[in-house]
Amino acid sequence: MEGKSAQVAGDPDQLHTYTYSPDIGKGLVILGEREEAFGRAWHLPSPETVTTREFVTMIFEEVGKAARVQAAPKILLRTLGLFNRPLRETIEMLYEFEEPFVVDYSDFTRTFGNHATPLGEATRETVRWYREHRSRGR
Repeated sequence: MEGKSAQVAGDPDQLHTYTYSPDIGKGLVILGEREEAFGRAWHLPSPETVTTREFVTMIFEEVGKAARVQAAPKILLRTLGLFNRPLRETIEMLYEFEEPFVVDYSDFTRTFGNHATPLGEATRETVRWYREHRSRGR
């Protein structure tokens, strides 16, 4: 919101599937209510896959700022992880951001329909929510 650089882990130019939290909840409810979901793993519907740089740019555009992306070097993350347990655990998942991470949820869509919120709409709603709650001091 302040126009600072977005700091990201991994390669910001690799494709990544981001999922909107309310879509996760909706998908889990569907899976919990439908017998055909039992006994197998499912990938939940997600909006279109973009690069992390494109995703960050969408957020910056929504807040009316010029996008600035700064990728944290892996060695820096590993060093900081020595002192920060949550960061140390995140480093284990860094591979998801160093190479394409594209989720195929076509089985879910064929079985239950596509309930994914488009990324632009999800970004707008998230920024709106953040502005509303930040101004309340939460």
